Amino acid sequence: MSDSSPVSQTAPPRLHFRVPPEPSHLLRARDRIRDYLRQYCAERQVINDVVLCIEEAATNAVRHSGSEQDIEMSLRFKDGDLVAEVRDWGRGFDVAGFDREALPDVSSEHGRGLFLISRLCDGMELWRDGGLEVRMVKKAVEPREAVAPGSGLSGLRAPGNLDFCDVRPRALLDKIGEGFVALDWDYRYVHVNAEALLTAGKPLEEVIGQRPWELASEVAGSALERAYRDAMELGRPSIIEYRAAVRGNWAEIGIYPTPTGVSAYFREINERKRKESERDQYLAALRESEENYHAVVGLNGALAQVVRAIHGSLTFADVVQTALSEGAAVIGAETAAVTLHDDEAKRSRVAYTYNVPPDKLGILVSDADDRHGVEARRTGQTLAVSDTHDDSRVVVELMDAWDIKSVICAPLVVRGRPIAVVFYNYHAATHRFSQQEVDFVTRLASSLSLALANARLYEEQLRIAQILQENFIHPLPSVAGFELGVVSGTAFDPELVGGDFNDVFLIDDTHVVVLIGDVAGKGVRAAGHTETVRAKIQAFATIDPSPAFVLAKTNELLLRFNPDDPHVTAFVAVLDPHTGHLSYASAGHPAPIHLDASSCRTLELAFGPPLGSFEHSYANAHATLAREDCLVFYTDGVTEARRGAELLGEQRLFETVRGLRGRSAQEVAEDVREAALAFAGKLRDDLQVVVLRRA
Repeated sequence: MSDSSPVSQTAPPRLHFRVPPEPSHLLRARDRIRDYLRQYCAERQVINDVVLCIEEAATNAVRHSGSEQDIEMSLRFKDGDLVAEVRDWGRGFDVAGFDREALPDVSSEHGRGLFLISRLCDGMELWRDGGLEVRMVKKAVEPREAVAPGSGLSGLRAPGNLDFCDVRPRALLDKIGEGFVALDWDYRYVHVNAEALLTAGKPLEEVIGQRPWELASEVAGSALERAYRDAMELGRPSIIEYRAAVRGNWAEIGIYPTPTGVSAYFREINERKRKESERDQYLAALRESEENYHAVVGLNGALAQVVRAIHGSLTFADVVQTALSEGAAVIGAETAAVTLHDDEAKRSRVAYTYNVPPDKLGILVSDADDRHGVEARRTGQTLAVSDTHDDSRVVVELMDAWDIKSVICAPLVVRGRPIAVVFYNYHAATHRFSQQEVDFVTRLASSLSLALANARLYEEQLRIAQILQENFIHPLPSVAGFELGVVSGTAFDPELVGGDFNDVFLIDDTHVVVLIGDVAGKGVRAAGHTETVRAKIQAFATIDPSPAFVLAKTNELLLRFNPDDPHVTAFVAVLDPHTGHLSYASAGHPAPIHLDASSCRTLELAFGPPLGSFEHSYANAHATLAREDCLVFYTDGVTEARRGAELLGEQRLFETVRGLRGRSAQEVAEDVREAALAFAGKLRDDLQVVVLRRA
């Protein structure tokens, strides 16, 4: 069912989706099909009929085909007709037994789909050829003039025409400092800015009208193609890293669904990838060197195991305790300790111990008594004393007080400064140290020093990011007739702490605003940018409580005063608590899940681009919450909770939410978070969950 013909200048592009046979994917594909029809068809009833017919045919394929292959769905305008096709690759059912004129049995759970299609369409044909194909025709449906393509800019003419009614949108797209492309519903390029052309390495006339995998064959079957298809067919935005085969350049690509197709932004990250590659090569060389060395000295496995254990610990205390216990076990020491030095007081404090009596922890030892520790710090070398009663480098009285007969110690150097000393002690008998054991402690101290530096940096970054996020937590208001629940989860790595945020606030007694969003990027900058966006949204909501107005004005202000800040996805909903009426709009953020008495599905909406990307107007959608209905708002840290190469995904999230009917709003929020944690073990990204329930 592929179509490689050149793109038309006047006719609407052909839509062709491949969707896994799962209900949640069909729901998202349905919304994208509706977006396509809204662009090219002016008759609302025709749109509703065609969407319903496609959904019925696809549902039949899920129920009856028994195949795990994708369901294919297509739409096209042909000779004044609108033609829709749905095909599966399974066993299907006996089409010859279908009687178009016979009324279905209303008491049966099945048998109404094809009858409904035959009544709503002007023509319907069924074929059995390695599966089932349903062809549906609505006659005399003339396409209206196409609106803006996937960029979302109203100044563009029909796809394939590069003229602008207003030169400002084009100038903006050519100066944003990123590559930008827009694809129509047939995956053909309809706009490519100058920065993106540099990445493609081709002139504009060779790019417009082509599909990405026609322009570059390596895109076919790649993560980039999957991301394009997920955005186009499922309305699912994503950010990926991709390396172009033509020039070998790396790019971070943000891919977003739009009401007219797909838009993508390309940011060159060659320097970042170069540094990552150098780091990986360095670490690989270091690991290889350590492994070769320990193979020679006979402690290969032991040191590698200890180093892995050290670097697997994240906090400063965990790193030290791991080094003490694991290192002592390898060389047969009975106790171990780390002392931290005070240069001004000229003394050291016993800060960490292994297998040492508790009364020894925290005691102070002067430099005069700690002669061997001072020597290790001064020389930067490992010092081994096989017999403490016959070596002038130690103070015998101190050794007797600790009942130490042999000791080996090494300095811990952080940022060029010896801040501590690690000691391994022998009490039962003297121990003659081999060169291999001295080398082991030396290299262990080096690895421990690096781990300590990283642990200190980790704790500082995590403290800053968590303080930022804690300061941005706002108390939930009391809303008569409704329950509110909220939870959050912080990534285990401070470099992965992101800009997830939420807020619920009252404008007046008929307007309650629910906000959830995610700032692109990670770290402290992303976390800090959340409050800027939240404050702007709150301010505009007090002027006009229309979600579309709030998003458009916030976007305009970010572009004017913060053009270099990261893009932000956001979902704004405004609730009338007296009636349960909800108006909402999305700036590239996933729609919440609506759990009612009989179904569990996402709210229908038209996606707009993320805030801070380009000027754009947003569209409101509406729904009404009945008693005991729940809305579950979430960030992608939930669906992208990772276990190995597998994500939690929307299907598992739907299954989780579907089983939470009757729970309180807070219980629903906590159970969603626990499902993500149980699946992944630990969070690789922040997550936020807000639940609104009509009591």
